[in-house]
Amino acid sequence: MPKPEVSICIPTYEQTTHLTKLLESLLIQTFQDFEVIITDDSRSDQVAKLVETYQSKFKQKFTFIRNQPSKDVPENWNFALSKAQGRLIKIMHHDDWFTYHDSLACFVTEFNRQPTCIFYSASLNYYPKKDTYYVRLTSPDQLSLIREKPHHLIFHNYIGVPSCTIFQNQQTLKFDQQLIWRVDVAFYVQLLLATPKIHYTNRPLVTTSMLGNHNITNDFIQGNPQELEELFHLYAQLHQDIAKEHRHPFLKFIGYQMVRYQYTQMQKTQNYFPTVVFPRWMFILARLNKVSKLAAKAFLKTI
Repeated sequence: MPKPEVSICIPTYEQTTHLTKLLESLLIQTFQDFEVIITDDSRSDQVAKLVETYQSKFKQKFTFIRNQPSKDVPENWNFALSKAQGRLIKIMHHDDWFTYHDSLACFVTEFNRQPTCIFYSASLNYYPKKDTYYVRLTSPDQLSLIREKPHHLIFHNYIGVPSCTIFQNQQTLKFDQQLIWRVDVAFYVQLLLATPKIHYTNRPLVTTSMLGNHNITNDFIQGNPQELEELFHLYAQLHQDIAKEHRHPFLKFIGYQMVRYQYTQMQKTQNYFPTVVFPRWMFILARLNKVSKLAAKAFLKTI
């Protein structure tokens, strides 16, 4: 049996309302050379029951796996990727769906124009609590910045969620299982450091559900100290691949988060990442945080 052109990888967890929209949007796609892979982390059987009603509607290869025990994010994402047989991988979160009947066709066509790049689209962001929509776009300047300095995605995710992307199936690529909040941007940076070609369209090919009760974003948007732990982890992973002149802005960004969370454990962090030499000013900042958040912030402005 020939391998499909695209693997639609759908990691799921206790979500059926938007997953229904996703499966419905897949059924009407004009591009049909794809397989569907759903890896379900749910504790209940609601996703399994929904999938059972849809599986027979698809002519394509359709794989459903109920994880026992649960794998959690992002291990469940990687598990879905590991099952992919297609040349291209199209991750779709369980609360996102294709905006148009030709969305998948557009993803494949545009990727094939520059086959060594990541292709991504604008997104139509849906806010269920307010029942409103907003088109999320990338400006030409932002796209240039992504190409020239991929690590800037850590400061601001101009690409968006993985549902907006399509990329080549490479078994060596994995989502970092030590991350949650910045797991997607770390993945993008990994891809772009290897090949800085990236292609984009202003057409919102995917609709994404934002700030619903089920979104992980809610755990971080108001502030979560784990964000700082992830930044230190990312710097340790990436510092050797980032030009020296670009490391200082990265460290200063971490410094502002240190002030935000009044972080005082710099020596502990240094011991945890022995291969990374952090500048002396970060240790001073950590000590100042013990005394005054305001003083620490004033000190950081002088760096």
